[in-house]
Amino acid sequence: MMTQDLDTHIIKSLKQNARTSVTQMSKELGVSRVTMDSRIKKMEKRGDITGYTVTLGSEDFRQTVSSWVMVDVAAKSEETTICRLSSMPEVTRLFTTSGRWNLAIEIQTNTLQAMSTFIAHLRQLPGVRETETSLLLSSRH
Repeated sequence: MMTQDLDTHIIKSLKQNARTSVTQMSKELGVSRVTMDSRIKKMEKRGDITGYTVTLGSEDFRQTVSSWVMVDVAAKSEETTICRLSSMPEVTRLFTTSGRWNLAIEIQTNTLQAMSTFIAHLRQLPGVRETETSLLLSSRH
């Protein structure tokens, strides 16, 4: 198996289950455990793999209200706003974008009221000119 193909298969396997052992992946892909371990370490060193995560299935552990908030922020305030948002626990993902909106932020809270409070706070940050919020209703993956 070519190195690129092996890396692609490793990523696919880890995306399906980040807890899959190196030994199990090596058996499934027909390569030695040493080769598998070496490829994973190289991908981590290059930054192709930057971490491992947990996907929560139980509502008991999930934040129950999610939304995407698009933000128009003044250019001179963008970096400060990003720093502030990055430290807020409700912010699960944050992207800079092109076009009408400067930022796209995924927000998770326990209740609609907490979401409303967060958005009201976001709108008060210096440099934030406008926001547009879309509640996420269901996952389709």
